[in-house]
Amino acid sequence: MPAWRKLAALVSGLAVAALIGAYAIALTAPAVGVFHDDGVYLVTAKSLATGRGYNIVSLPRATPETKYPILFPALLAAVWRIAPPFPGNVMWLKCVPLLAGVIWLGLSFCLLKRETGSGPIAGILVGLAALSPWTLFLSTALLSETVFAAFTTGAVMAVERACSAGRHARMLVPGAAILASAAFLTRTAGVAVFTAGALTLGCRVGVRKSALYLAVCAALCAPWLAWQAAQKPAVAGVSAFDTVRNYETWNVIGGFTWSQKPVIVGVNLASFLVAPGILMGFPARTAGALGAIVLGVLALIGLAHRLRTAWGALEWLVVIYGSMLMLWAWPPTRFLAPLLPAMLLYAYLGARQACRWPGLTPRAGALVMAALALLLAAQSGRALAHSVGEVAGKGRVGVPNLDLDDWAETGRLLAWIDEHTPAAAVVMGNIDPIVYLFTGRHALRGFRQDPYLLHYSLDPAARPLGDAPEWMASAAEQAVDYVVLTPDTFYKEAPYLRRLYAEVVAADPGLLTQVYEGGDARYRVYARAGGERLRRFPAVSKR
Repeated sequence: MPAWRKLAALVSGLAVAALIGAYAIALTAPAVGVFHDDGVYLVTAKSLATGRGYNIVSLPRATPETKYPILFPALLAAVWRIAPPFPGNVMWLKCVPLLAGVIWLGLSFCLLKRETGSGPIAGILVGLAALSPWTLFLSTALLSETVFAAFTTGAVMAVERACSAGRHARMLVPGAAILASAAFLTRTAGVAVFTAGALTLGCRVGVRKSALYLAVCAALCAPWLAWQAAQKPAVAGVSAFDTVRNYETWNVIGGFTWSQKPVIVGVNLASFLVAPGILMGFPARTAGALGAIVLGVLALIGLAHRLRTAWGALEWLVVIYGSMLMLWAWPPTRFLAPLLPAMLLYAYLGARQACRWPGLTPRAGALVMAALALLLAAQSGRALAHSVGEVAGKGRVGVPNLDLDDWAETGRLLAWIDEHTPAAAVVMGNIDPIVYLFTGRHALRGFRQDPYLLHYSLDPAARPLGDAPEWMASAAEQAVDYVVLTPDTFYKEAPYLRRLYAEVVAADPGLLTQVYEGGDARYRVYARAGGERLRRFPAVSKR
């Protein structure tokens, strides 16, 4: 073996060992529920595991879950049944997204090897994807992205194999449909997966194969759709954010004014451009933003090149899934993470095209691309190391460009609630799922969200969470006893929520009485006057 090959093998081995160590450390982080969605997944998983059905049991009135499909919570529930004590089972629960992440990266290697015709190039691209701090976070957090990504990548590969199987395609089509349906039953955005598969099959092997594929998808997905339809009366009056109505009202087609629609689409398109770089850990400002833009432009060039030649299942998926996110009133970066290997593939193709324009020799082009890969690996490795470093200090995996709350302070606040509030108390706060999971107290957010005012408006006077009278009416209706205030620094809601509470206090100074303050004064608990089970405290309790 040549010396350079031995060196490359040694470096690769060390890199893999370092990655395994980083992921192992991230797996031990005790934090859960930091994205809110993961808290809801845990609540519904607990409900399934304890025989209470598919319900959001953390709310004051247990509500059927109709927003998030059942597959990911069901997988968590299976682990919960085996290892029931919470939070002692958190690390075992995190093995579900971690295993899915490993499968996703393995399938991505097979897919990229097919797309590039080169095992080493596919290995480099997948290695870069594994270096992404977002991949680290999503693989060790109780979120559904890696499970969705694994099923999606498997479905794309199965569709491509069915298209190249000739007369044997009919035997492979049901397998592709099963994987696509699993993606949909993990995340509603999976509708893009089976749509892409149907179009690919219809264009390349005929309408009959596409019809068979859709028939299997319909049969597998029908029970979930029937559940959603049957539960509509039960979720009437519940916040739209917590139900299937969220999908009906937060998309550009079904909601928003004609002046708002182009703003949402335009901002989302700009987010698409920097998404590959942000997912790879580039800072969102200064020179980091420039690097993210360069990577995004290269990915756009590569995608355009592929779209000009032959559309495969991957291209159909990227176009359909991207279009759905473009029309959704929410920042799309996190939801693009399942497409990270594809974006890196397109960036590679775009860089190869860019090297040809000035007439570089193949050798010179290879050196330029190797340098780009090393720079990207260095940037992502640095960001990944920082993310892992936050586990020891703050109890959770860091996410670039997002300042998550300190889990130790959050834990002390939750322990205080558990020790000092009545078991039947109702708590309002932005961390409502984990309040229930760690204390048993029913909890809710208690405010409505206007996604346009929250994420797309520049109006400093905007009230995306409603006003003080609306909040006070909601608290009274739900018989709220305590209000929790946490920094929520990565939530866009945070400054508006603090302002809302200040307006509530100004409107009725006796309504909220502070009863707890953490070592960090941003962690507080207030008792609400008029709560049926209110307990008075002589002074503010500090931890």
